[in-house]
Amino acid sequence: MRIGQTKSFLLPEQHWIHLLIFVITLITGALTDEDVIKALLGGSASFKFKVTTGMKVTLAVWKKCPDQKVFVFSPIHGLKIFDNNYADRLSIKSNHSILLDKLQESDFVTYCYELTTFPNGSLQGQNKLEKTTENGDVPIMIISVGCSIGLIVLCGIIAGVVCYKKRKSNTALNPGGPPGSQPSVRLKNKKRPNRIRSQNEEDVEIEDFNYLNMN
Repeated sequence: MRIGQTKSFLLPEQHWIHLLIFVITLITGALTDEDVIKALLGGSASFKFKVTTGMKVTLAVWKKCPDQKVFVFSPIHGLKIFDNNYADRLSIKSNHSILLDKLQESDFVTYCYELTTFPNGSLQGQNKLEKTTENGDVPIMIISVGCSIGLIVLCGIIAGVVCYKKRKSNTALNPGGPPGSQPSVRLKNKKRPNRIRSQNEEDVEIEDFNYLNMN
């Protein structure tokens, strides 16, 4: 029974640990695994693809993540815009960068791009456009701080749950207190009546012996 109880306790603990790792990976990945571009509402933003000197882009596909296609560019066939909201606001600066003018509120999202290059083949990357103010503050940083606080609170809750389950499991295995304390008390309680009964028996035997001598 104790082995079964230990296994049932370990499974939920592992589940919470895996959940914590998943949340940390999700939050840190969402905040860091991309190029961040800061720009003013109504201003312009320049997006650069991750290409090195000597690489030639033969085809570029730019999308709002995950799969809302914005435009396709080819040096041979030119620029094809699929989202009319970006018409007359997009321009190609070179084969590895683009310029978006007259930024709107809906433009501040994460963009995914897929490149076909020569001679390196296919490449992928992300650009995240963040709105900033004239003094340089980025409102989205409030969300980052909130995520950090939420992560700390989540860690505290998970640690509390794990400690509570450990304490509950130890209590179930040793209901009378610390191991070794309760059996000794029970043994003492059992021995005391035996000593009392043996003393009474001796008194009865002495009385019977005296009675026989008197007769």
